[in-house]
Amino acid sequence: MRKEYCTTRSSIWFTAIVLPFTLVFLLAGVACFVATGLNVFSVVFTLLGLGATFSALNYTWSKTSLTESYIQKKNLLSGTRTVMWRDIQSWRYVEGSEAQLERLEISPTRGRKFLIYANEAESVGLESLLEDMRTRLGDLEFNR
Repeated sequence: MRKEYCTTRSSIWFTAIVLPFTLVFLLAGVACFVATGLNVFSVVFTLLGLGATFSALNYTWSKTSLTESYIQKKNLLSGTRTVMWRDIQSWRYVEGSEAQLERLEISPTRGRKFLIYANEAESVGLESLLEDMRTRLGDLEFNR
């Protein structure tokens, strides 16, 4: 059984609207390189454009999959990360606030923390993801 969680069609529209604005910074930076050569202004605008463009694309193309043996997250910037169920030490749900996004934190026995943000599970719903996690790893849930 494979269950996939990803962003919704509204997120795709969000990216379609934001992407042209991010490309303006990228194109401005490239135009500065062409017109004036290497300078601080062209580097800053190019880096802003690249960062914003990749962030917008990453927001749209992230996907989390749950199978019988592992949980896997794929996205544009960090690639694919897979954690076997048996390798999870603990996990917790963190509610959103002004300073933090709503997310799920998974701590494997080795390696860095695995984060799944609420917007990445919009297609099926974060509640469904939490229910699946509690069904599979309820005894490992850690709450503050």
